[in-house]
Amino acid sequence: MHDCSDIFSGLTGGDRAKKILGASLRENRLVHNYLLEGPLGVGKFPFAIKFARNIICAQSKKGVACRKCDDCRLFDIGHHPDVLILSREAELTADEARRITELVMLTPQRAVQKIIILDEIDHMNPTAANILLKSFEDAPGGAIFISTTHRAEKLLPTILSRSLRVPFFLLPSQILAAEYIRILGVDAERAEHAAELSSGRPGWGIRFLIHPQFSELYDYGYDLVKNSLLKLSIRKIFHMEKLISQFVEMSAEIFLDQGQINGMDGELISRMLNGEKIDFNPVNFLWEEKKSSQPDDTKGKRKKTQRHLNALGFVLLGGIFRNLMSKDKSGTQILRYIPLMEAFLKAPQHMERYFNNELTIERFLLQSHSKLKI
Repeated sequence: MHDCSDIFSGLTGGDRAKKILGASLRENRLVHNYLLEGPLGVGKFPFAIKFARNIICAQSKKGVACRKCDDCRLFDIGHHPDVLILSREAELTADEARRITELVMLTPQRAVQKIIILDEIDHMNPTAANILLKSFEDAPGGAIFISTTHRAEKLLPTILSRSLRVPFFLLPSQILAAEYIRILGVDAERAEHAAELSSGRPGWGIRFLIHPQFSELYDYGYDLVKNSLLKLSIRKIFHMEKLISQFVEMSAEIFLDQGQINGMDGELISRMLNGEKIDFNPVNFLWEEKKSSQPDDTKGKRKKTQRHLNALGFVLLGGIFRNLMSKDKSGTQILRYIPLMEAFLKAPQHMERYFNNELTIERFLLQSHSKLKI
């Protein structure tokens, strides 16, 4: 099989995905439905963006977009008439699914076929899923759907069976660190630190590296783990749920303003770090969002955040916990806190499934309680 690294240059990890998607481009054997599946933060959405750009570019060579033609320019600023990219927090409704179906029925204006990217496709109601299934079964006009999910088990079996499933996996910290050094040009110490804390999730390590407030957040999390969780008696640890919840919510709000890096590859992020102005906004909803007629009552309420960012807080705390345990040469703390560490590392998976802080922390405490027999 051909080396497809040039097609997906600037993207970290996803070796299996690079081979599958790269072969589709090089051999010009595109299918109607691609499903990119794997944990949150492993880079599925940036892969979907780059794959779509390589398809839509009329000047591409051997599957690689030129990045200079009108198609590429329109794609990057979110105004290509034949591309629909839907990435948002709210659940996909039946009306919106019908709108997508209507749009893909239209004749392409510039490209050979329309491309529809549906980020986190599992977050839609059953009626919407059944409406989209009709388009998946018989994509009109050669339309190509590129979807992402971290909860494939929640999709209709018929959607799964009609999609080419492209798997993504967590990455070893050594590989992540090397990629951060190569693509982003950061020093080895920072790259290794971000890689260890990200628990194998390239996108979240990048957020740690480029956010100006990350050092303060890390110090707060480090103090929470070292001076609270590891210094309290085992029994008292389980009264820290409020502090853990506050840290998770705070981390979500801090990283919320990095939404603009979604879909960026390493090349664009590197240029952004060098102070260049990046004209990149590949989201084109093609309809007006419904506005509530009710006044926005935010008094006494926390701001609404992207739900997946809550899992990031658990990943960060788990990474800090693991790093502190690795520094214990005697091994006494490791043996004592193994059940707690296991619970920490499983917490992001629960958050990915349910997007509920309270439920995740409850499961975290119950798992630790049962294993420690308290």
